[in-house]
Amino acid sequence: MRTPGSRSEGRHAIALVAAAALLALSGCAGSGDAAPTGSASATTSGADPTPAPTELTESEALDIAVATYEEFLYAERDVLASGGVETEAFELLTTENMEGYLNDLVEVATSDELTVEGDLSVVHADIQQYKNNEISVYVCIDLGDSQVYDGTGAEYGEERSGVIQPAEVRIVNLTDTPQIDAQKLWPELDLCQ
Repeated sequence: MRTPGSRSEGRHAIALVAAAALLALSGCAGSGDAAPTGSASATTSGADPTPAPTELTESEALDIAVATYEEFLYAERDVLASGGVETEAFELLTTENMEGYLNDLVEVATSDELTVEGDLSVVHADIQQYKNNEISVYVCIDLGDSQVYDGTGAEYGEERSGVIQPAEVRIVNLTDTPQIDAQKLWPELDLCQ
């Protein structure tokens, strides 16, 4: 029996979501342009003052979060599909806080021959909190139309029919390139039911 937080459970959770990320997300938007953020620059005598930044609306924050997360899923898919070789896009879309996750993802990609069929979709997202340099969002990932197979062609992991995987995601660096700073799966979260 696996205990919560065990390495085996962690690898399985990574494989479950990451392998689902191998699926094509047709029509996904790019990260888009975030609204200007940050503080106004100090002015010097005779210089025009820098206009104050525009605050993000909740809708803009949600759009940035979902688009960034979908790009993250693409990058995750590339890591798995390449056998752990293609990590550049993942590294650009994540902060140092996600380095351990990338290492685990590469380990799964190099030790398991995974093939994924079907579609993955983000079916719901809710803002938990947002400010100019950070967004926390809950996302619901529909795994039901996808299946993961191991190197022998056997189904990998648990039954996926009707499975909606909730996760909490934190995005930072909104003034430059939004990056995933944290992702936590929440199997018990009823947001997606």
